[in-house]
Amino acid sequence: MRTMGSRLFRTLLSTAALGAVLVSIAGCGGTRQSLVGNLTTASHSDPTSLARSSEYLLRVAVAADSELKGRSLGPETPLSLFEATGTITQVYAQRPDVPQKVSVGEEIKLGQVLLSNSNLDGFSNASDLKVEMPSETERVAGGQDILVFAVGRQDDTGAPYLEIVGYAKVTGDSGRVTFGGFPGSLSGATRELVGVLDSVQPEFLGNGPWRSPSSVGGGVEQPDGSGSPPTSTAGTG
Repeated sequence: MRTMGSRLFRTLLSTAALGAVLVSIAGCGGTRQSLVGNLTTASHSDPTSLARSSEYLLRVAVAADSELKGRSLGPETPLSLFEATGTITQVYAQRPDVPQKVSVGEEIKLGQVLLSNSNLDGFSNASDLKVEMPSETERVAGGQDILVFAVGRQDDTGAPYLEIVGYAKVTGDSGRVTFGGFPGSLSGATRELVGVLDSVQPEFLGNGPWRSPSSVGGGVEQPDGSGSPPTSTAGTG
């Protein structure tokens, strides 16, 4: 599986639609003494909020042998990118203007940006960051059956992958899902899958609102004139 390179990090540093990651170094005489991370993230209290920040609504069977180790996005950020692969088992919705259409049976690459426990000790306000942003303990796991809210991305090689805005683990055959992997009161909540689908599918009928010229704080303008979809955590340099 290809590793996602610096393109994602540049996107995180340039996209300001949903938040900002501002990392400052406190010190004197140029000597690094401590790192302080300030995260402003998208907070979701209901499934509709997740849908409005997403392009795809899919059910995915995560590969049992997925590579789930995180890759740090830099020494001055507490965030890491966690990668996994999976197979699409249901396509519930995808916006008309998605960068690439997906279909049932397709194998996809997933990316999830979370706090890294291995890097967090270097930040003096680590306890505050844990409140603001989910940690790597909420990453998707191999073998899971998940409902995925995602946006389309490309890695440095131009290969497509899906960045997870949020996900919900499907509990057996009960038709219930438990949300996780994002900030907000919805994370950890359990809902009926049918009810979730009914409430969010209409949100995917239109183009991504971040691509509208009239949208406030829209995505980054691309060479082809399209805006980049927002990330769960974005930054300005």
